[in-house]
Amino acid sequence: MDTAAVKAAIRASVTDPSAIDSISLDAAIRAHETGLPVYWHSRSYSDAFATIFVDLVHSVGLDAALAEMRRRHPTHPEAGPTRLLARLIPITADARAELSATRAQLGIVTRADRSAA
Repeated sequence: MDTAAVKAAIRASVTDPSAIDSISLDAAIRAHETGLPVYWHSRSYSDAFATIFVDLVHSVGLDAALAEMRRRHPTHPEAGPTRLLARLIPITADARAELSATRAQLGIVTRADRSAA
């Protein structure tokens, strides 16, 4: 997937493309260029936690970002892995695979998983 396709996929993943902030978009493109999986966050969860988390994922990777959010906000309910992972929209194929593997490793079952079972 080239850079233009990543940008197009991110824009297509949100209901309001004008809500895409350029800092997070640039971080996603840099992540893609360095080979990291690319994610975006669900528009319904577009808040500070989602933005911080996605930016962390794009700078340090998914596992390290989850650990950092736990370290920064150990008791905040929005910083738990289930809620954080629910906010992610995988943009690239490697992001889809990584997200599925991480959810499975943490024992997180989504509605889609229950429907598929």
